[in-house]
Amino acid sequence: AARRTHQAARLRAESEILSFLAGSILRGENSLDALLGRLRETFTMDSVALLERTSEVEPWTCTAAVGSRPVDRPEDADVDIPVGE
Repeated sequence: AARRTHQAARLRAESEILSFLAGSILRGENSLDALLGRLRETFTMDSVALLERTSEVEPWTCTAAVGSRPVDRPEDADVDIPVGE
């Protein structure tokens, strides 16, 4: 029960952080680099990269990145979170 309580608290905190970050972008308060930096700091990651491509057959392009050694492809990342338009 204690483990589930801890897990629920962590998930709630992560949800609040992501909501705050999304709101910051929608309000235009932060640059993309600042947002990626905050994500990296919040989740204690070595790097964060925003990758995009125009179609399923096109190669990935790094739109923005912060930290050491950002990946060039989602397959190479420890965490991969798809983002829609």
